[in-house]
Order: sequence, then C-alpha cells, then structure tokens
Amino acid sequence: MALDGLDGTTAIITGAGRGIGRATAHRLAAAEARVAVVDVDLSAAEDTAHAIAATGGRALAVRADVGRAADMEGAVAATVKAFGRVDILHNNAAWYPVKDALETTEDEWDRVMAICLKGAWLMARAVLPHMLHAGRGRIVNTSSVHALVGFPAHTAYNTAKAGLVHLRNTVRGHMRHFRTPSRSSKRCLTPITALTASRCSTRASNAAWTSIIAKMNY
Repeated sequence: MALDGLDGTTAIITGAGRGIGRATAHRLAAAEARVAVVDVDLSAAEDTAHAIAATGGRALAVRADVGRAADMEGAVAATVKAFGRVDILHNNAAWYPVKDALETTEDEWDRVMAICLKGAWLMARAVLPHMLHAGRGRIVNTSSVHALVGFPAHTAYNTAKAGLVHLRNTVRGHMRHFRTPSRSSKRCLTPITALTASRCSTRASNAAWTSIIAKMNY
C-alpha cells in the first residue's frame, strides 16, 4: 500500500535504531517524510539515518533516553531545529526482562516503566504543543498483545503496555477539551507477537505499519 501526502511532513520515531522503529523510519522516509531517528544507542540511530540518506531520504539521528524528560525535550527541539515542524510521533521504544512477578527486580520494573510507559508520556507531552499550534498531528504508540493478556513471564511489560493503552485514552480525551481545528489524534496499536521489536523483520513491519500510517489523512 502506498503512502500519499507525507511530502514535507516530519516524523519522530523512538527506538528507531532497529526492529519496528527502523522499519517504520524507512517506510516514512520512502514516502518523503523527514524522519528523526531517536534511540538510546547513537550508533544504531546513525546506521538507520545513514541508510535512509543513502536512498535519497532525509533523516536526523538523535541519541536520547526516552525515560528522561530533558532528553525527550531535546529530541523534539533538535527535530524542530532541523526540519521546522513535528507532524507524526511514533512511540516505539521498548525493553523488558522475561521474568515473572517474583523474579522481577525493582530496578527492572522501573526500567520497563520508564522506557515503555513514562517515555511515551514524556514524548507526547513534548510534541503536543507543536501539533496544537500547527492544528494537526498524529501520535502512534506501539502497544502489544501483552496489554490484553497477562503472560506470567512478562509481569512488568504486561503492565506497562496496558498502561500505554490507557495513556492514549486519557490524552485523547483531554485533547477533546481544546477548541481548535486541530486534527491531532492518538492511536495505540497492538501488533501480533511476531512483530514485537525483538523478532520483527523489515518486510513484515513495512506491511503492518504501512496500512496504519496510510490512514493518517495528511
């Protein structure tokens, strides 16, 4: 499925150094969107950005820890400085240990919540003023079947992904109170397990995400 109307738009994608995030970055760049490749691993972010540039696309590599407010605000500021606007945010960064409720440590719990849930809130908080000012925007969150099913060996991840769904509901409900012509909206996706970041292929990710992004109506 082709993407239309993305020429001149700017997308920020977290966790874009690999997996679903990298595939999404390539797909949006191919549709002529400018892409900010955000990842805690700068080398991985640069690899994605360089690959996009090699095919004629425009991309910016940004090193940022999604669990830190200053990093998220800095990533948005760097994107606006480079491309002048933010139209699309894909909250994709994730991490989790394969541990049940008794095995999970406090540090592991906090890290999962910071990356999978807190980071999505911080980034949404950073981009929404720009989207409201522009009168349009899209925020896409990568959730998981783990948000719907309590897999015993993924206690923290299950909880964070369920929280991500309700974050979407809360922010979307709040935005309805603004009297603005803005078309800003929030989507929360639950891709099949085969498309989780640790297992996805670029081809599979492209097919799954193209159908979603193509409905953004730019």
